[in-house]
Amino acid sequence: MEWLSIAGAIAFYTIYPVLLLGRLLLYILDWILSPFVYAGYVTKQVALVPYRFLAEFEVCSSLTFHVSSGTDQYQIRLFGTS
Repeated sequence: MEWLSIAGAIAFYTIYPVLLLGRLLLYILDWILSPFVYAGYVTKQVALVPYRFLAEFEVCSSLTFHVSSGTDQYQIRLFGTS
């Protein structure tokens, strides 16, 4: 069974440099592409500003509609008319 530990050690020391090289390449790629990722994030945030602005009014109008529809239902039950 000693051959199993020897084979494991050989496999580890064979694969470990490949993993280190892959990690180094990913770090370099991350460093090179980070300005483009940030520019994409900023572009997305700027493009969504009008929708966020309109979403504020949608919340206000839906609350107003909910309150007014509740009073309409109360009037229908109370007086029989809208």
